[in-house]
Order: sequence, then structure tokens, then C-alpha cells
Amino acid sequence: MSKGAIGKNVDMTTGVVWKQLIIFAIPLILGDMLQQLYSTVDSIIVGQYVGKTALAAVTSPETLINAIIGMSSGLSLGATIMAARYFGARDDKKVSDTVHTSMAIALGIGIIMTIIGLVFAPAMLRVLKTPDDVFPEADSYLSIYFTGMIGLVVYNMASGLLRAFGDSVRPLISLGITSVINVVLDIILVVFFNMGVVGTAIATIVAIYASAIYLVIRLMETKESYRLNLLKLRYNKSIANSIYAIGIPNGIQKSLVAFSNLFVIANINAFGSGASAAWGVFRRLDSFIIHMIANIGAAESTFVSQNVGARKEDRIKESMKFSIILCFTLAAVLDILLMIFRYAFIGIFSTDPEVMYYGSIIFMTSLWFQPFNGFCHGLAGVIRGYGDGKGPSYIVILCMVVLRQIYLNIGIHFTNSIAFVVSCYPFAWVLNAIILTFYYFYKKKNGQLKLPD
Repeated sequence: MSKGAIGKNVDMTTGVVWKQLIIFAIPLILGDMLQQLYSTVDSIIVGQYVGKTALAAVTSPETLINAIIGMSSGLSLGATIMAARYFGARDDKKVSDTVHTSMAIALGIGIIMTIIGLVFAPAMLRVLKTPDDVFPEADSYLSIYFTGMIGLVVYNMASGLLRAFGDSVRPLISLGITSVINVVLDIILVVFFNMGVVGTAIATIVAIYASAIYLVIRLMETKESYRLNLLKLRYNKSIANSIYAIGIPNGIQKSLVAFSNLFVIANINAFGSGASAAWGVFRRLDSFIIHMIANIGAAESTFVSQNVGARKEDRIKESMKFSIILCFTLAAVLDILLMIFRYAFIGIFSTDPEVMYYGSIIFMTSLWFQPFNGFCHGLAGVIRGYGDGKGPSYIVILCMVVLRQIYLNIGIHFTNSIAFVVSCYPFAWVLNAIILTFYYFYKKKNGQLKLPD
């Protein structure tokens, strides 16, 4: 592959498998870590300079935000897999059609997400049982945040397309630039101008739009077959349907899991603002691990998809073993570190005794089982790379939505401890790992995960 204006593309159909996967995955991981970092900086600055309720206002709506944008993230994954397949098959026309159709979809979804967020966010905060002392600031934060939805959806789609073509460096560069913008604006607006959660929300959306604009410009400047021309945005029904076939199940999965998380958070919020802030701190730190293993799974999907297009089954098998082992091991090592140094990590955000108390319980209940979640991301990445977006998504919905809610709703009548509430996550991860393993071997045995004819 050539080195164009976008950067060096990684052709994952040749070369040493584990090296190719690592070379491609590292910028994804670093980029997501930067994204998580500037979200974490928001929380640290708000927690240290504004207070406990403001910290809860910034962190507790995160699951609601994920629920709203879940569908767009799923469609981005669908576009990535289809674009990577055509790229691996060297079909330049379908590559171009995929780019323009995907960006047209992104603009439409961005507008819809903005409207949904602005209209329904206050009601959802009530469903979350957001504490009364947190609600006004959480509502202000969300009202501003959702004006950035178009930028966020366009960024996700543009970065997904670049990654499909083996370019994981430009998304990393964009996040580096916008992380600096976000942190600088946080300090100026929150610390010096005392704007509280409003200031951190403004800093976030400015960073989001800067990132989206940067990647769109990069797509427009390339000389490769995937060059974007905004005047030629079009909706190719056949390609859109292929994107939907993979992306919609994944989007539904993300949205339903996020909405299901809202009910878990509602149970946590019932313990008060200290528990709410502690959960927010945990999710901020845990997100570094989750996103790391999720990005390895995403890299595996792109790797598999390119090699499906190039019809190289041996490379797919080798990459599967490596990605699963890597996801499991990374999660195990990082979880152990978080548990050992939990008080130090929590103290970065807040030294409030109540936050420390609940945070320790949450860490020690959940993190022992996170490696099973790592295993699931590695294996699901393989299955999705073959073009099967439904199976992994439906299994996640079964485990993380249906069975988890049954577990929680029955058990809460027998014990009213925050440890039990949090334990619904490990319960679902273990079930997901077991069922997904059986699903993969069943599909392989019946010839349903195979190279195209």
C-alpha cells in the first residue's frame, strides 16, 4: 500500500501476523487512552476544584451518553468492516462508495442523536434516580454536551474508515491535538473562570469538533481511492444495507447494554452521592482497561476483514489465538494493579471518605473477573471480522441485558449491598465468555464462518 496524504496504510494481508496486529493496534490503544485521559482530566479538575456533587454530575451521565450514541458506534463498526473487506480485495470503486455512503449516514445519525439527547436527557436523569443535589449540574452538562453529537458521530465514522484502510496513526494524532485543547480549556474555564461543569462541557465539545474536522480534512486530502469529496456524498443502498447488517446489531447491543447499565446505576445512586461519585471514578479508571481490550478486538476485526477479502484463512486463525491471549492477559495484569493501588487511584479524584469507602468495595467486587471480558472482546473481534455482526451482539444482549437484569432484580430482594449490585457485571462477563465460545465453534463446524465464494 502507498503512503499518501493520510499516512502510511498497513496492509494486513501480508507480513508477520502478530507484528501487523500490534503495529495497527498500538495507535488505536494510545488514541483511546488519550480520549479516556481527557475525560479523566475533566473529572479530576471538577472533583478537586468544584466538589463531590459536580464530580458526580460529570461522571454519572456517562452511561446515558453511551446509550444515546451506541447506534452510531455500531454503524461505524459496520462501515469499518465493509471498507476493510473491499480494501483487502482491491475493489477501489466499492471502497469509494463505502466512504461516501458512510459519511452521509454519519451526518444523518448525528442530527438525530442531537435531537434525542437534548429532548430526553432530563427525563433519563430522573430514571437514573440522579440525586437532587447532583441533578441541576448534570442537566446543564448534558444540555451542552449533546450539541457536540454531530461532531462525535462524524469523528467516529471518519476514524473507523481510516482504520479500515490500515491507517491508525491519523486518528491518534487527532486525539493528541484535541486532548491538549480539552485540558487547556478545562484549566482556563474551570480553574480560572470558575465555570464548573458548564466549563468542562464546553471544553469537551470544542475538542470533539476539532477532532472531527481534522479527520475529515485528512480524508479529503488523500490521493487514494478512499478520498472524500463532500459534494459527492451519496447513499448507496446495497453498501448501506451491508453496513446495517453488521452495524445495527452492534449498535442495538451497545444502546441496550448502556440502557441496562442505567438501571444498575440507579441502584448505585440509591446509596447517595458518595456512591455515585465512587462509581464514576471506577468507570473512569476501568474505561482505560475496557477500551484497551476493545481496541485490540477492533483491530482484530479489521485484520480478519482484510484477510477475508484477500482469502487468507491461515492468517485469520493465527491472529485469533494471539488477540484472545493478549486481551485476557492485559486485562488480568492491569486489573491486579488497580486493585492493589485502588486507594491511591481513587484519591486522585477525591479524598472524600465516603467516596473512598464505596470505591474500594466496587474495585474489589468487579475487577477479579475483567479478564473474561477481555477474552470476549478478542473472540468477538474475529467473528465480526467474518461479517457476522449479529451473533456476538445478540449474545451480549442476552448476558449483559436480559440475564443480568434478572440476576439483579431477583437478588436485590435478598440483599441491599452495593457489592451485590456491582457483582452483576462479573456474572454477565463469565456467561458471555462461555456462550460466545460455544457459538464460535458451532458456526465454524457448520461452515458459517468462512471466506466468500
